[in-house]
Amino acid sequence: MNDFLLTLIYRLATYKIVVFMVSLVLTLVLIALIRKKNLKPLGALPAVLAFLNIFFGASLSSKLIYRYGEKGWGKVVAVEQTNSQYNDQWIYKYSVLLRTADGNTVETSFHSDDFMMYPVPDEGYNYPGQGVEFEARYVRSHPGAFVIVSDGESDYSRQQRCVKALLEMSTAKSKYEFARENAEYRQRYARSMEAYLAQSCVTDTNTVKYYKGEIDRLQ
Repeated sequence: MNDFLLTLIYRLATYKIVVFMVSLVLTLVLIALIRKKNLKPLGALPAVLAFLNIFFGASLSSKLIYRYGEKGWGKVVAVEQTNSQYNDQWIYKYSVLLRTADGNTVETSFHSDDFMMYPVPDEGYNYPGQGVEFEARYVRSHPGAFVIVSDGESDYSRQQRCVKALLEMSTAKSKYEFARENAEYRQRYARSMEAYLAQSCVTDTNTVKYYKGEIDRLQ
């Protein structure tokens, strides 16, 4: 996909509120200029598209950059609270150093309400903290347009997979303990422990031995 188009979609998604406000003004102007009544609904098109961009722009942009972007590595070097809020939560600015595929280092940033992460985590957006490195995909000609890769090879990605596996195991365990006679719950709990161990989330030998013993007991 064309780099210009990727960057444009990224900017529209990250500046979604500004885009929406501008689209409202543009809509009012178009409605005033369009003389034919049957065509006036077309004047609302910019506002409608901007409204859709608020809800779907980030996911679309993230997916496209993940698919067509270059692979790189990033590191969060600073995290600071801004004066803005989103859904009654403070918005944080993450300053990032991004290393591109050709070895260049680019200073860039993202905000916690940008939601530029792919694949989208089921358990929510848990951004890398200060000092944490992560895998990224970026637009080749505009590295500032990037997404955080949640299923990559970095320690950060592995931790995200471990958190997900741990939550699934905890849920399966709760169901099993409530209804131990249920064969499906027993098997699901055993499979969840196997999945947790498969992610190499546990390094302690005794803990690994415990989980393997539980799996053997349940099967």
